[in-house]
Amino acid sequence: MSDTYFFSGHDNRNALRSEISEWGGTKFLYDTAGHAQKRVSADCASFPLAVFQNLGLVDKDLMIPPYTSVRGGREEYFKLLGILDNLPGLELIWERQGFFLNREILRLGDLIVCSSGSAIHHLLIYNTADLAWHCWPKIGVTQTSILTKHIYATAKRVYRFK
Repeated sequence: MSDTYFFSGHDNRNALRSEISEWGGTKFLYDTAGHAQKRVSADCASFPLAVFQNLGLVDKDLMIPPYTSVRGGREEYFKLLGILDNLPGLELIWERQGFFLNREILRLGDLIVCSSGSAIHHLLIYNTADLAWHCWPKIGVTQTSILTKHIYATAKRVYRFK
């Protein structure tokens, strides 16, 4: 696996961090789908996709179907994977083979997909130093450790923009 990817360049790294800083104060709202707005509302899937739309990595016209991250069942998990698997320039770089997330492969801007099976599905943007940005109920857009049980033990896939 090459270390050259979209966010390996200094300007792109700064653009990502700047874009995410503009999302501070954004509240979590279930089923936001393609209607995430900075400092207004997003859900765990619409936040990262909107960030990458604003950076020009995801087509602004991408139709994001309504997505239920909690109690949505396996259908919602596969709906989320379908969105990610079909984004141009985004490649699957890790899929769970063992028990825990392989932290050694993570790079700034990677998308981490978590799923507890049928109950909760979640999407995060990896920062560095075992931290990731995400949009979480009752908190909104925030940064968290990927070493929490919810993330570390439920990570299923990691995607990266080429």
